[in-house]
Amino acid sequence: MKKITLLFISTVLSSLTGFSQPELTIVAPTANTATAFRAPNGTAADHTTLRGVIIVTAAELASIPNGTLFTKLGFIINTGATPGPAGGNIQLYLQNTADVTNTKPASWAAIVPPMTSVYNGAYAIPAAAGNVDITLSSAFNYTGGSLYVAWDYTGSTFTTTGAVYAASNSIAGGWRGSLTNALPANDATTTSSFRPSVRFSFANPFTNELNVTGVAGEKGKFNNTIKTSQRVTSVITNTSAGPLTNIPVTLTVTGANPYTATQTVSSINAGATATVLFNNVPTISLGAQLLTISIPTDQVPANNTLAFDQLVMCDTLGYSRSSVQSGGVGFNTGAGLIANRHVMPSNIETFVNSVSNYFPTAASNGGNTIKGILMNGSGTIIDSTALITITPAMLGTKQSFPFINGAIDVAGDTIYVGFRQTANATTGYFPFANQANSYVDPNAAATFPLFGGTAAPLGNGLGYMMIDAALSFGGFVVPTNASSGTLCANTALTISPTVGYTNYDFFERRKCTKWFNSFLYYCSINSYYNV
Repeated sequence: MKKITLLFISTVLSSLTGFSQPELTIVAPTANTATAFRAPNGTAADHTTLRGVIIVTAAELASIPNGTLFTKLGFIINTGATPGPAGGNIQLYLQNTADVTNTKPASWAAIVPPMTSVYNGAYAIPAAAGNVDITLSSAFNYTGGSLYVAWDYTGSTFTTTGAVYAASNSIAGGWRGSLTNALPANDATTTSSFRPSVRFSFANPFTNELNVTGVAGEKGKFNNTIKTSQRVTSVITNTSAGPLTNIPVTLTVTGANPYTATQTVSSINAGATATVLFNNVPTISLGAQLLTISIPTDQVPANNTLAFDQLVMCDTLGYSRSSVQSGGVGFNTGAGLIANRHVMPSNIETFVNSVSNYFPTAASNGGNTIKGILMNGSGTIIDSTALITITPAMLGTKQSFPFINGAIDVAGDTIYVGFRQTANATTGYFPFANQANSYVDPNAAATFPLFGGTAAPLGNGLGYMMIDAALSFGGFVVPTNASSGTLCANTALTISPTVGYTNYDFFERRKCTKWFNSFLYYCSINSYYNV
């Protein structure tokens, strides 16, 4: 990793040698979850044979030019098949289509004939995480639009613990297939929203092609009582065949805190990414805003901008940007703690009053129990809620739960705010909603042992956890020479004047506004107090 501190840019060089990228790989659909059942996992119990077909939409393939010849297909293994080895034979099929949802029939005999067989041979399932790419027997011509991708797998070498694949659950019924411990596999009678992400590789046609592949503010719900500015992270990827130089990257904020800034990436190698950090972006005013990263138009203009919507608040802190859920996260049939990490300032008393969770809609979540947990930076539990039984009415909604104490000062500490999941050994459940984003801080959330302990960062594979914290604050110290403090709704403001005075004048003011083009500012006065 090369860090250019002057421009606040951190560039990660690609693993390709030299300064060329003759082959380009596009992943679609973009992963926001994982699956151990919709692609060959290497176990005999339910994956002796597997048939599956997914739809990959035109929108998900937008960065691939029409007429591209695919030379490889692959999968992304998040967790390997252990202890290994494992594998068998796989036949891969592709088909151009105008469909936007998976309309394939339940009969495998009807699924395959319109499709083109592009590979029929060995498939090895690794024992470690990584990419599995297969060179096609003949190149496949992508004509634009959507694609059907199908696989017919028969295992011959089996292992104990199955592989887990990167996947997306963004389309209901996006996967259709069957899995069995018998030969041959059944017809494709099962549907699922979990589609394994596919790696499409082809000869790189681009000489001037950059993507904005990531953008995020510090928090989806940013608390401006804690901080009045933030750092915005953006990621730029060079998918050209060669290096590019002097690329302007622009951040535009519209909404509550309008702002614009531009930085220049001096050079970026083929296949490399540049992480561009915009520091000290103002967050003074409350309200909704949109953070947009843009680069100049190139050979694929559709991927030259990316946005992150954000709420600037004074009483809430969290990573989720809205109520839109990407999926559910949990410990299945096990138990554990999952929590968001926050660094608190030391200049004001800060209290975590309650914790909220967006409950996924899966019926299996109902009837189970969880508990809200507050931990310090060492992973020690310092507060909790009462035991919570998940009711059907909670599913699909945001619910808040007060901490029993709620008045523990966490100023100057790193804290973790989240939940303990109680085990249900019979029916696994995933009670915590997550939200996908183009860039995810890998240290934003962590898991812990059941009663606290050492944090295990969750990484960026599951997006942001939709767990929010409600905060209140202690007194601002305001000397008599007239400084001011911001009072958040439902929060007490303690003013401590200099000792020795007997009468004090206090003014409650609204936001100051510049008077047209002059140097004068007008501040409306709401209330006046004499003590």
